[in-house]
Amino acid sequence: MRESQRHRRGTLIRPDSGDSRVTRTNSAGYFTFSFVPASEYTLAIDATGFQQWKRSGIVISPGDKRDAGSIVLQIAGRPHSVTVSAQS
Repeated sequence: MRESQRHRRGTLIRPDSGDSRVTRTNSAGYFTFSFVPASEYTLAIDATGFQQWKRSGIVISPGDKRDAGSIVLQIAGRPHSVTVSAQS
């Protein structure tokens, strides 16, 4: 399994109650959440070395099978700092 796939974590968050479910991708990069109550959710994807990906307003109904589409994670940047000094 590639390093980037091993560390992908999907979190399904129900904003109205604060409930969340966490899963990890399989070797092909897919993830599944089972027995999800009907409601509106936010999906967050996390992977080591990448910025978090998030989509809100996902409405789930009983029996739904959803495809989140192709999710592209952006490489996380390193924090930068600039020091400015002046002499008078």
